[in-house]
Amino acid sequence: MNDNNPFDESTRVLQLDQKDLKQNKTEEDKLKPACLVPIYGVKDMGKKYDLNSLVTSIGRSAACSILVNDESVSRKHCEVRSTSNGVYMVHDLNSTNGTYLNNEPIKVPTQIHENDQLKCGAVIFKFLMGANIERDYYEEIYKLTTVDGLTQIFNKRYYMEQLENEMSRAVRYDRDLSLIMFDIDHFKHVNDEHGHLAGDYVLRKLANAISEVIRREDIFSRYGGEEFSIILPEISLDNARFFSNKIRQVVEDTVFRFEDNIIPITISLGVAFYDPSMKTTSDFIAKADAFLYEAKNSGRNCVRG
Repeated sequence: MNDNNPFDESTRVLQLDQKDLKQNKTEEDKLKPACLVPIYGVKDMGKKYDLNSLVTSIGRSAACSILVNDESVSRKHCEVRSTSNGVYMVHDLNSTNGTYLNNEPIKVPTQIHENDQLKCGAVIFKFLMGANIERDYYEEIYKLTTVDGLTQIFNKRYYMEQLENEMSRAVRYDRDLSLIMFDIDHFKHVNDEHGHLAGDYVLRKLANAISEVIRREDIFSRYGGEEFSIILPEISLDNARFFSNKIRQVVEDTVFRFEDNIIPITISLGVAFYDPSMKTTSDFIAKADAFLYEAKNSGRNCVRG
């Protein structure tokens, strides 16, 4: 080849090394392993949605990558996009009920990190990413059997198992055991006036506020809807009453602010003390429930038992 002749068409030989080949990889090849796992609000909780394309859309439309059949979710609700350096960003698509990352509304594209929670309407996803994604996924599946996805406290299934165990221990070792049942006063009014997303917010914040004041050995669970329960091993009835009044005050003092609206929240509580005449968990729960209804009939925002 003549270097001085620009029209010389002699064969040229180019030598490619491994560095050149790596630069030709597509952006999809550069994606870090990541997935979304629904943990609340859908029937297929625990399903694994791999994020193996540059854009993953979420919504009610059949055209979305992740189809969510829930009225609180917009047809095209949000997207998770990957950047060239493997970072994942969440983009809200002007959804009706908003997109939230760890309970904070997304106004602009926001980076999502490992173990973050992505909330679309009333549906919550857990974001998993990294080399140990399979291990983390199966740990999340196990967690779903014991933890309520919305409030992140124990669920009813785990609670019932532990209550039976604690009743057996109380008999075997002659130890005190108390039980608190409580629910949110006029919770239906919260949903009716502010919407179900506000109701979800109240449930989460209430659970978080109470979690900060219970002992490690106490078993705090969402019993159902707006009803909660706390198992108190080795706690006398007097101490259980004292503690019930403490958490009642904690809830009353907590500021529940949703979309610039302050929602006043109080709870009513029933306290029961275990005795061997209670043969089943249902007997124990029924005793605490009876005192709960007494508290509600006494004007609410109080403790009975």
